[in-house]
Amino acid sequence: MKLLVFPPNEKIENYLKTQYSFDANCSYTLEVATKSGIICNSNQNYQTKALGAFPTSYLKMQITENKKLQYSYYRDLNEEVEVSDVERAIKRISEDLVFFSK
Repeated sequence: MKLLVFPPNEKIENYLKTQYSFDANCSYTLEVATKSGIICNSNQNYQTKALGAFPTSYLKMQITENKKLQYSYYRDLNEEVEVSDVERAIKRISEDLVFFSK
């Protein structure tokens, strides 16, 4: 499986490389996307924003085969994405798939 982390994050990439032997020539790709500092300007979410529970970041991990989606994991977060969030994601993915079984 290939690895694609966007935006680039050395800590996340290094952690993932300890969990799986990635191969740039494989037709499968693990795509990891993170976003922090999310601000919603919509008035439709005023109740959620008022309670302070509106997410400010997310972690999305997808496994594709030749760009066709095979598996997707998504998590809204209230703080910046940390390696521990990726660890939880890998645990969940390994429960669903055999890619990350040790």
